[in-house]
Amino acid sequence: MNHTHGIVDTEKPLLFKPGSDFKYGNLSNILLGKIIENTSKKSYTQLANALFKQLKMKNTFCYSKTDRRNLVSGHINKDNVLTVVQDPFINDENLPADGVITTAKDLSIWDNLLHNGKILNPKTYALMTTASAMSQHDVFGKEKMGYGYNIRIVKDNGIEYLGHTGLGDGFASLNIYIPAYDMSIIVLENQMSEESNLYYYFETLIKDIVLQSLHKKSV
Repeated sequence: MNHTHGIVDTEKPLLFKPGSDFKYGNLSNILLGKIIENTSKKSYTQLANALFKQLKMKNTFCYSKTDRRNLVSGHINKDNVLTVVQDPFINDENLPADGVITTAKDLSIWDNLLHNGKILNPKTYALMTTASAMSQHDVFGKEKMGYGYNIRIVKDNGIEYLGHTGLGDGFASLNIYIPAYDMSIIVLENQMSEESNLYYYFETLIKDIVLQSLHKKSV
């Protein structure tokens, strides 16, 4: 869950000794999904959709080619020309890593419940939000910062927050939660740039505007 296992391919040797380094990858979540399925004897989709229903996240569900509901298309932006992604890469194999469809409103419900003790017990939540690895990501700064169980632990402009990004299939997203203000910043786009230096451009811009505003209020 903190991407320190060293597995980059189940058919290849470990990239590093488990616990000695960090390497983010969707394979982490795919393997976790298999563990959940083998333990529960139920599919990831069944379990996830049941949880979303319980939490009253009415527009959140696991992707299926036969159940697209009101799903919008993703777009690739090349030289300011948008091209619709025709064939999503989500399938049964990678669904635990890539397959949850949601809205900004439903993500705000998730954040509120998750960070106010309504989903995880206090001990598990503390484990999730405690740094067990260090990782760098351009959206959150040039220096390495803490990484918990699939969540980044960041301090920026004196503001501490938790969050993560998501990218692929013509979509880009950012979801961060600021405990001191009980506030979420959620940005969802159905476009992604073909140029890696423009990944999360708007997400980063919006995040910085909000954080700078909060910083000014606190000083």
